[in-house]
Amino acid sequence: MKILVSTLFDCTTTGVVGRYREERGRFQDQSGQWIESAEHWERARNQQRNYETLVQVLSLRTQLESVSPAIQHDQVWSFHAVTERDGIFGEDFAALRDDCDNVPMIPGLLAQANLPSSLNSQNVWFQQID
Repeated sequence: MKILVSTLFDCTTTGVVGRYREERGRFQDQSGQWIESAEHWERARNQQRNYETLVQVLSLRTQLESVSPAIQHDQVWSFHAVTERDGIFGEDFAALRDDCDNVPMIPGLLAQANLPSSLNSQNVWFQQID
């Protein structure tokens, strides 16, 4: 089953992991953002953390076969994932919505300013695609 995950949290897939190292110098992350300082690195790392959190929640119930990078359009970040089985998240994704409820996220990156610090049904949603 292929599902689309959409959220108001900035979960840009940056590929930035580990610790900031000044000696690495200026570089471009996987999303095309330039990392030129510890502040830029921290933002990119937190974007990646939000993406990783969502992927981990999906992985609680099933093995994911593939996951796309997140893309942003009109202050909504979306990515798709393919699961090994259909129906694993319950009818209308009820089990997945429950799994996501109150999971901590990092607000205030490039996302809307008034987001809470956790997932809820108002800031993350799911749709079967294919």
